[in-house]
Amino acid sequence: LHLSLRRQRQMCIRDRGSSDSGGTAPTGLSGVVGFANPLTNDQRLLLAPTTTAAVTAITDNVGTVTGTVPSGATTDDPSLSISGTLSAGLVAGETVRLYDGSTFLGTATVSGTSWNFVDSRTLTNNQRVSYTATVANSAGNQSAAGTAYTATVDTAAPNAPVLALGTGVANGATSAEATAAGGVVTVAGENNSAISVTFSRPGGGTVTKTLTGTGATQAVALTSGEVTTLGNGTISVSATQTDAAGNAQAASASTTTFSLDTVAPTVTITDSDPNTVNITDGSVTFTFTFSEAVTGFDSTKVTVGNGSKGTFSTVSSSVYTLVVTPTAAAAGNITVDVSTTGVTDAAGNQATPPAQYTQAFDTLAPTVTITDSDPNTVNISDGTVTFSFTFTEAVTGFDSSKVTVGN
Repeated sequence: LHLSLRRQRQMCIRDRGSSDSGGTAPTGLSGVVGFANPLTNDQRLLLAPTTTAAVTAITDNVGTVTGTVPSGATTDDPSLSISGTLSAGLVAGETVRLYDGSTFLGTATVSGTSWNFVDSRTLTNNQRVSYTATVANSAGNQSAAGTAYTATVDTAAPNAPVLALGTGVANGATSAEATAAGGVVTVAGENNSAISVTFSRPGGGTVTKTLTGTGATQAVALTSGEVTTLGNGTISVSATQTDAAGNAQAASASTTTFSLDTVAPTVTITDSDPNTVNITDGSVTFTFTFSEAVTGFDSTKVTVGNGSKGTFSTVSSSVYTLVVTPTAAAAGNITVDVSTTGVTDAAGNQATPPAQYTQAFDTLAPTVTITDSDPNTVNISDGTVTFSFTFTEAVTGFDSSKVTVGN
């Protein structure tokens, strides 16, 4: 005689979980003794379904970051869509049950070997979900749950990222500093956040740089083309971020400014004597006028030829003078050469050296040779004698009053 179904149920060795009222997802029967072969429908209901369900995706449908949320990631959607697959099609009476940890959420909508479900709860900030799915038959026996698909709800807007000027930029950025790997500015935002850093100049261009936050300080450098786009002047910088969950920054943007200066200073040399410097003049003063204020300029930057350097004076941060005494008993050109190594403007641009400057001078006194027209003794028949005065160079101011004759 066949054992009664009640007796069969008592004899089965089973591993059965909770009913539809909730609780930990059950694993179903693990073995049966005394069942007919093949099983009857009633006997089959005592076993866990052989079909299994897997959670394969969580979908975020709100905010700026939407789509599939990777397992273990964050989301700003308080009501998530969950989807998955089945190892085989369901048979009559079977359903797909969804759990968050040990909490039963409901049954999914099934189509073929795919299913989907909407978590109708209002999830809160920092709430962690751990979704699993099982296949249950009409007797309440369930398949083993698959790997949990997790996410953390993040509905809090991030703070503004931390923005700071790069090294050496406080007094102005040269082209080299703006494009340096160390960054014209630095920014620190949340890990995996989308950071936007915008540079702009009134009347000039705008440049926006985007990067992914790491939770640490990151350098933001411009390209040479972006430097050209912005142009010289005061550059305004702002930074905002959207966190990995898609929450946009609610606070005001972080801001700072710096001066972009890519123009090297130039220098013009003039002197105090529009003519040739002579013995009477004694010395000549050279003036060095820079196109903007500079530092690092002194007499050591000036090399003088055919003269000696005297007093060096700072008239202003852009104007300097140097007194030069020409070489004695000589004539030619005083030469002035300027080295601009270490001569920079506030931003750090090195000045462009000027061409050599020259000033004519003549400190060589002319000499005169006297000869006469009679190689012999002048006598009565000669009557007169003519004296010639030959100078070594052209002179002015010579006349008879300069000659005294005796006898």
